[in-house]
Amino acid sequence: MVQYTTHGLIASIGHNWGNIMNTALNVVNVDFSGLVDELGLIKAQAADLKAREDAIKAQLQDAGITTLEGKFFRVAISETQRAPKIDWEAIATKLEPSHQLVTAHTHAQASFTVVRVSARKGA
Repeated sequence: MVQYTTHGLIASIGHNWGNIMNTALNVVNVDFSGLVDELGLIKAQAADLKAREDAIKAQLQDAGITTLEGKFFRVAISETQRAPKIDWEAIATKLEPSHQLVTAHTHAQASFTVVRVSARKGA
């Protein structure tokens, strides 16, 4: 069980003091290890559901079904053509651009947060 407060928030914000004090005085008890286990179980259930979804889709496709009505849902199966994919890296390599040109057209992308969940070893 981890306890935390928002006391550090008071120094950084400085305005809206009444709301901040109310928040800072509330100590919240959070079982983070329990949340980790719950997240792992949810991801495992989602994987099981995805596997079942894929199996049902394959079974419907193998049966040659194109449309079918259930009691609550309808399915329509069709094959679509993907848009052509242009290999810009191969084109650029063939044209042999200068390092300066590549650098001029290179930009950083925004960062993002990743949460990875895996089973504990020895659990």
